[in-house]
Amino acid sequence: MGYNLINMIDFSDVVIANGTAIVLLVMMLLNIKKPMKASLLDEKIFYLMVTATIFQCIVETLSFYIDGNIAPGMREINYLVNTLLYINCIIFAYEWTLYVDFKIFNDYDRLKRIYPYVAIPGIIVVLGIIINRFYPLFFIIDANNTYIRTNLFVLPFLVVYGYMIYGVITTYINKNKVNKYFFMPVLLFMVPVFIGSMIQYFCYGVSLIWLGAAISLCTLHFSIQNEISYIDSLSGLYTRQYMNLYIRNQIKHIGYGYKLGGIMMDIDRFKMLNDKYGHLEGDNAISNVGKILLNSISGMNALAFRYAGDEFIILMIVNKESEIVEAMKKIDDATEAFNSHNKKQYKLSFSMGYTVFKEDVDTFDDFLNRIDNEMYRNKRMN
Repeated sequence: MGYNLINMIDFSDVVIANGTAIVLLVMMLLNIKKPMKASLLDEKIFYLMVTATIFQCIVETLSFYIDGNIAPGMREINYLVNTLLYINCIIFAYEWTLYVDFKIFNDYDRLKRIYPYVAIPGIIVVLGIIINRFYPLFFIIDANNTYIRTNLFVLPFLVVYGYMIYGVITTYINKNKVNKYFFMPVLLFMVPVFIGSMIQYFCYGVSLIWLGAAISLCTLHFSIQNEISYIDSLSGLYTRQYMNLYIRNQIKHIGYGYKLGGIMMDIDRFKMLNDKYGHLEGDNAISNVGKILLNSISGMNALAFRYAGDEFIILMIVNKESEIVEAMKKIDDATEAFNSHNKKQYKLSFSMGYTVFKEDVDTFDDFLNRIDNEMYRNKRMN
């Protein structure tokens, strides 16, 4: 049994909500300086999601405008517009899963291997939407040109939410592989969309889904852009600039039984690796070190930084010095595991040194100089 809540529609509210969404997204696009042709795959998918949302705002506004208009030809236009709305909603959600997966794994082959199967529920629903004009499954347009949902209209909603939740779950399961700047924005992406869609689900005529999507996209974009300025693109670790800010902030608040510990390390024989195997392999080594360090400190109150070239620093908030030694042992174990599982022509190893910030004694420079000296002392011994 279908139902119609057309009397609840206030067209001016629809225009304001969707117009606001379009303005937000256009402003965000204007903020992006990189041309589309120079963009990476994940950036291109993000642009497609933004374009889909703008398209959806325009078409949804049009659907509310023509709903109930009995002028000749309007009923067919109403069918077409609502068909496009349903299909584009599926496309947007599927693009979200592609975007998240590529952000995590950066693997074209994985997308080709897995995502044709992920697309199957969406394809089935899209086919149902196309035949809906002849065999009403999800909605009908009655003789008065009024859009009416059927009982099955919830099925496309379930597929869309399935894709959205799939993206969030994929991110959470692979949180150890996800850069911190991406993790929380992805988890929070669903919130505005969920709130807007639930209101619109129960109150047809209230248009908030795509305003929610626009807010989510803008939040995701600006969160990533804000954090990415502090992320080293090669290693995936925080930059030296961010480390300086972090240390200065921590030494103002250290105390109450907690200590700031630091580990400095560099890659043994890195210049030889670069000279013998080429700079591309050297870059791969830096990237792998970033992954090793992130996995090693997972679950600790610690951050990893690329300090300079092949030098790295881990900063930890600890109760006792032995926690730093334990972290170094984890790094050694993770490096050994990497060497045994990845058949490289070279083996990764590090020279490491550590120290603890001495409250009321050390300055910022004292702390960094001491861990630097400790690392080189250990390097000479080995």
